[in-house]
Amino acid sequence: MATARDEPADLIDDAIIRIAERAKVPIERRVDFCAALPGLFKLARTWHEWDVTSAPKRKAIDRQLKQLEKDATAFKAMLEGLDDAARKTLGIYARRHELFGAAATDEQLRFQVMDLIEGGQVEIGLSRVGLFTKVVDDIRTAASTREWPPSSAKGGAPSKSLHLPGNPNVRAFDLFVIELERLVYSHGGRTTLDKNYGTGTLIKIIDVARPHLPNDFVPDKLKLSRLRRLQQQARPTGQKPLRK
Repeated sequence: MATARDEPADLIDDAIIRIAERAKVPIERRVDFCAALPGLFKLARTWHEWDVTSAPKRKAIDRQLKQLEKDATAFKAMLEGLDDAARKTLGIYARRHELFGAAATDEQLRFQVMDLIEGGQVEIGLSRVGLFTKVVDDIRTAASTREWPPSSAKGGAPSKSLHLPGNPNVRAFDLFVIELERLVYSHGGRTTLDKNYGTGTLIKIIDVARPHLPNDFVPDKLKLSRLRRLQQQARPTGQKPLRK
């Protein structure tokens, strides 16, 4: 597994100061920016560790989760398709199991069921069926998460509508760039990028950060159009990245 390079703290501090300078963070906000930046580097290592440990098993994982999603979808449909009598019966059985666990005999089970019906537990039982349906749907939703879309898994450029951190459809480096941009912008700084000429402070900042990140974290060859879209994604709506 790739790990971040070990280095003296003063070298890291020097890199942070150079990043702040290149990002044109105002002097009065530079202390706060420099204090926040190490946390981003730490997060980057965590994201990278997740990437490199998950990637080799991704096809097998995706295959299993797709099947689970399919089964959960079918199971949810079965629960929702029960008629009233079946829902009530399932509900009262679930309530019985919740209160008494496994019955010693069939006769004991029948008495427990009748006691619950007579005790007005049917509605509570129906609520348990609703809970079952929600749990199954939660499983379906979790299993349907697509963290590694085909374009990203092959190292291609992300789609034009990049997903934000709330949706884990972003590779570790992409997320680092997005969060770096947000950190710079929130502290009054700015980065520039001209994808036509391959110049700009964003590229310089990434070069400064590279030695302080895991060995294979930053791509050997940066895709400028990809960086441009990441930069745009990180900015507030309507705020365009600068070229110069």
